[in-house]
Amino acid sequence: MATGAVLGNGTRVGYSPLGSPVAWTRIPQVLEVDFPSESPDKVDKTVHGTSKYKANFPGMVEVGDLTVRCLADFDEVTSPIYGALQVLHDAQTEIYWRVEIPTNRAQSRFKPFELYGYIGEVTIGVPIDDKQTIAFSIVHSGTGISRYATTGSPSVV
Repeated sequence: MATGAVLGNGTRVGYSPLGSPVAWTRIPQVLEVDFPSESPDKVDKTVHGTSKYKANFPGMVEVGDLTVRCLADFDEVTSPIYGALQVLHDAQTEIYWRVEIPTNRAQSRFKPFELYGYIGEVTIGVPIDDKQTIAFSIVHSGTGISRYATTGSPSVV
């Protein structure tokens, strides 16, 4: 059971092309992160008999998209990251993604998650009376979502 709510403020998102050692590039001005859902297929294992109920077992797991929404800065001089992400999107490049969620209000400890995927959709929002935003949907293309132990040393800096 949670002992205290913590705001998502301070969540870090980064990406890294293949290679060793891994060097994360932090995506600036993150507003919101929607984690991918994980939903196993239902495989019918019903044996006809005296029960009227069907039985299932879990099958392959469908992984939803990771969506990252940010304040947008479309000037390549002041914010080259968004241009680099657009290049990765256009090339459909599969890379590693890391999200570090603060686990305390002081933002001194983080819960890291990693997945392998590509940018599937880029959505730009330019409302007349609000902030400009950009959203990236990361399509999972690996073998799962890695969850690591909480750490006081974030990797995405």
